[in-house]
Amino acid sequence: MASLALDNISKSFGATDILKHISLEIRDGEFLTLVGPSGCGKSTLLRIIAGLELQDEGTVRIGARAVDALPPKARNIAMVFQSYALYPHMTVERNMAVPLVMSRLSATQRLPLLGHFVPGTKTKRAGIAAEVRNVAAALGIEQLLARKPGQLSGGQRQRVALGRAMVRQPSVFLMDEPLSNLDAKLRVTMRAEIKELHARLGVTFVYVTHDQAEAMTMSDRVALMMGGELIQIAPPQVLYDDPNNVGVAAFVGSPSINLVPADALGERIEAVVRCHVDGGSLDGITVGLRPEALSARAEWTPGAIAGRVRFVEHLGADLYVHVDIASAQRPLIIRAHPKDGPNLAPGASVALQAELKDLLVFDGAGRRLRRRPPDVVELVSARSGA
Repeated sequence: MASLALDNISKSFGATDILKHISLEIRDGEFLTLVGPSGCGKSTLLRIIAGLELQDEGTVRIGARAVDALPPKARNIAMVFQSYALYPHMTVERNMAVPLVMSRLSATQRLPLLGHFVPGTKTKRAGIAAEVRNVAAALGIEQLLARKPGQLSGGQRQRVALGRAMVRQPSVFLMDEPLSNLDAKLRVTMRAEIKELHARLGVTFVYVTHDQAEAMTMSDRVALMMGGELIQIAPPQVLYDDPNNVGVAAFVGSPSINLVPADALGERIEAVVRCHVDGGSLDGITVGLRPEALSARAEWTPGAIAGRVRFVEHLGADLYVHVDIASAQRPLIIRAHPKDGPNLAPGASVALQAELKDLLVFDGAGRRLRRRPPDVVELVSARSGA
């Protein structure tokens, strides 16, 4: 096991800056996910860690050792690719054995026929086979060892790719969108299996995805990248509840956060926002409201926002209600309980209430404006007569 440190990593392809001064420390045994929209540089950063790409600036350290001058095979890492990268002509057992064969057998011992006559080859191959079987048993694929990749399902191929990485007993696992080729149901299953694998091995995992659900459900911490920059790194719930800027708030969460001009939500919410901006102008100020921070009722209540239901998404345990309000260009999305469905039919007039403690306030440049909730509640109570 080993920690991983990136210090001021930059990378350009021609005149295009792909990575801009990325610095990041990943703890020994941590599961860290790099997440962000396509093209933000996360896969390039992973390839630099692996040694498959050379950075223009900066240093990569695994443990206490700088590894910039080391080739990939000398870095003691294992990488699982999006495409699985299995050899189609080899059995599962042989695919999983490749890293051990390449590291433990000499060039002569690897020869198909003559290699078997070289002293020590038989013992080494027996040891490799035993280790492959142990890993296969841990992943529940021992019955697949004699098959070839073309005879496997997507989930089985993914387990084989994981097994091939595991047999090396690496210090760091790198995973580049390994679940993107699987269907939605299997992705959920494999997320749980990878998280359990991490807990069992206790090895440092660096996982790359554009799927925020994967990032939020699997990680100890999430590093959000945009435009080649590291925007925020935090535990998943902190990233959701306490984003540093409007870009983070908009990217994390499904359905997406409601972003509305501060002066479009009525006096009750304006009072909260003025607390954040020290009573100044609300020009350019944006309020973020998560769908669960809003509720809709048929009856009017003081301080509510008048709206009309545009349409409703039924998702079984939740309803996503899209509500038009006069002062916003886009409908607000509310997460509601199915029992409220009869009162939230399309065309119905509703009164929206917001949880004031859950408001997120951003300035004109998209930066987060923070204030302590007790101050906010006290101010709003005084102005609203609550």
